[in-house]
Amino acid sequence: MKEDPLEAFLAGNWRNRWLKYPCMEVYVRKSSRVLSGQLIQCFDIGSVEVDEGYRNKGVFRVFLKRFEQIAAREGKHVFVENVLNPLLADMLRRRGYQTTLDAIHCECFFLPPQ
Repeated sequence: MKEDPLEAFLAGNWRNRWLKYPCMEVYVRKSSRVLSGQLIQCFDIGSVEVDEGYRNKGVFRVFLKRFEQIAAREGKHVFVENVLNPLLADMLRRRGYQTTLDAIHCECFFLPPQ
């Protein structure tokens, strides 16, 4: 059985890594960020590339749900960087994410452990 890229990343010593799946690649990172005036440990999603034929079919949503569960289990926030896609921004808001701006004023989202 092939090892899951997300589990391999979390178990390994990598700080950041591209996770490759059959129809999607996700760039993830382990980080510390200042959110709401506090230094917070996070699991970041920096980039998502879903193959064209699989877009808007819930592929990323399934990954995100699992990512959120693992982050919560580890006591980490989920941080999604520089969201440019309005559909993704709406989905994150519906899932309870809060917004913040990065240094160049791009909209980012974070979800505390739940």
